[in-house]
Amino acid sequence: VTETFEGSLVGAASFTTSGKTFSLASSYLSFTVSKFDTYGYNYSNNYIQAADGAATESMGQTGTITAASSGTFKLNSLFVYLTGDATQAPGRTLDGAAGSVTFRGKRSGVTQFTVVRSTTGADIGVASSDRGFIQINFATEGGSDNTNIIIDQLEVKLSANYDYFAIDNFTFTDVASCVAPAVTGNPPNRTICEGSSTTFPTSFTGATAYQWQVSTDGGSNFSDLANVAPYSNVTTSTLTVTGATGTMSGYRYRVRATNGVASCFTNSNGSILTVPVINVSTYSQTNVACNGQSTGAASITPSGGIPPYTYSWSPGGATTSSISNLAAGSYTVTVTDNIGCTKTRTFTITQPTILNGSTVVTNVACFGGNNGAINLTPSGGAGGYTFNWGGGVTTEDRTGLSAGTYAVVITDANGCAKTVSGITVTQPTAVVSGTTTVTNVSCNGSTNGVIDLTPTGGTGPYTYSWGGGVNSQDRIGLAAGAYNVTITDANGCTGTVNGITVTQPTAIVM
Repeated sequence: VTETFEGSLVGAASFTTSGKTFSLASSYLSFTVSKFDTYGYNYSNNYIQAADGAATESMGQTGTITAASSGTFKLNSLFVYLTGDATQAPGRTLDGAAGSVTFRGKRSGVTQFTVVRSTTGADIGVASSDRGFIQINFATEGGSDNTNIIIDQLEVKLSANYDYFAIDNFTFTDVASCVAPAVTGNPPNRTICEGSSTTFPTSFTGATAYQWQVSTDGGSNFSDLANVAPYSNVTTSTLTVTGATGTMSGYRYRVRATNGVASCFTNSNGSILTVPVINVSTYSQTNVACNGQSTGAASITPSGGIPPYTYSWSPGGATTSSISNLAAGSYTVTVTDNIGCTKTRTFTITQPTILNGSTVVTNVACFGGNNGAINLTPSGGAGGYTFNWGGGVTTEDRTGLSAGTYAVVITDANGCAKTVSGITVTQPTAVVSGTTTVTNVSCNGSTNGVIDLTPTGGTGPYTYSWGGGVNSQDRIGLAAGAYNVTITDANGCTGTVNGITVTQPTAIVM
């Protein structure tokens, strides 16, 4: 519909065309239908104008064209006459500088689009059929097509160096009055466990389409949802959320129900999704102190979720927040909050390896000596060992030992004890010595005596010293007399056999 205002009542602050009435208002003085023969667009007589002041008081004024009775329309085009100087020369600004006029399409006070037409500020003349009017085509002006946007008011705002405007050939498309859908059931708030699913049902009358929206900032801003996990059924009256995460807690959801066109809508209330997450990161555990014992313990201190909590331990079935007397192994606790949400934590109770000790023994070299030694090497346990051999001896190793059987108690840093017993230090069975068998000299004065020596005790092999450089085991070719031998064993232990007597017959008396 194009309104040329030729049939409109001059001086009226409204006009009616094709049964639709528009009201006119100005921020300064008046915005009315005016008549000035041949000065309208294409030499017409009537147009609507916002009156200017005698000086500069109306500079930058604003006028509005509003559909009456909550009506709506789509704007196609119009012709606008702008001036800012005393002669009302078209296009000329007060100061000759560039100027502009801003058009804002609004609905219910909310701007739906904005178009700005800039001018050079120069006089564009009235000689042509435009008569100084400038066409504004809302399909192209500003680089966007705004002709399909439903509005109920057009606001016209002058720059600070224009004080007058007129409009002619106002072309628009009428939009039937909107009957917005009515909410009969708002979506409920939901509280669910992490990983669970839920729905947000709503009900309306007069709705032909739905679009669910989400707000992640407490309801300040909402954006449309798509059918992408975790959301589905986003264009129905009931939204489905599948596998909610803890980060979604506090999100708000509403549905926009429309009737026929997107601009005819009603929003439901925003419902809140609460996803309480149980936190099991605060815990303590005590490992087994000594291998094979049951001194371990585990304790959990949950937070989050919706208290109070219950507990279930596996294995064992305990229902307290702490368990004790545990052997080494794996234990899992399941924490359940007041709405049945669960969270698990697994404890691994460890234990030291078996405490023990190994020994290397140096036996006593000579019978009755005290140069035996025990080199002890502890292993396992928790380290930090101490030793108790009895009799106040607390060294790790032992030296200067006589033959015998020894035991040591090894204690680690956890107080675990291990007795290593039966550590035997040996010695040769007897002192180094020898037995002899003597063959005496057969004739007085002869040298055919023999000593057959058999070493005993100590540790073979043996060496011998008869004196005079003789070091054989046995002796032959001996004259009668007393002999001594020193026997030395493999450990350097010595023994002397003294008074080995070789005899001879008495001399023959002739």
